[in-house]
Amino acid sequence: KADQYSHSRVNHLKGHLLREGMVLVDYNFTRLRTDGSEMSTGAVFYVVKKFDKGWRIIAIYWHNTDERVELVPAKTAKGPESGLR
Repeated sequence: KADQYSHSRVNHLKGHLLREGMVLVDYNFTRLRTDGSEMSTGAVFYVVKKFDKGWRIIAIYWHNTDERVELVPAKTAKGPESGLR
């Protein structure tokens, strides 16, 4: 392999039930070289759905692990400060 990729290490893996038979999977990983050094990190959301023949990925969203948006709950915030910032 030109880039000496060995395997990926799972840093974070969590499932969120969206409804019966559908889950949002939050997956963060690090790609490692054969010498054990880190190549890169990545983060992805998968939407998986249960079909008659098993679970299948129906949507994938790659995202930057360093960029976060602060959310303020609408019930506790007042005026224009509620919602996304």
